[in-house]
Amino acid sequence: MEKDYDLKWICEDEEYFKQILELRYQILRKPINMKRGTENNLLDGKKETKHLAAIFEGNVIGCVSIYESNQTLKIFQMLVDIDFQKKGIGRNLIKKNSR
Repeated sequence: MEKDYDLKWICEDEEYFKQILELRYQILRKPINMKRGTENNLLDGKKETKHLAAIFEGNVIGCVSIYESNQTLKIFQMLVDIDFQKKGIGRNLIKKNSR
């Protein structure tokens, strides 16, 4: 996929954050029969979690959530919409964080 999507840091009060939660439910929770609502536990006690989203035509198609621990960035979660997997989006989300 040519990079025709944008990478954007998302705050939890933005509309895009709701899309991140929905994508988290669809990709990570629903396949293992977790109840709707568990996707809201995104921070799981990590107050400084940051969310970088891949946005295509106004929709979140991928996200990586990171936090810092002992001066090291750690991935809390990473996901890419099934229709956009294997196109380098996850790699670009990680690359953006490694700079």
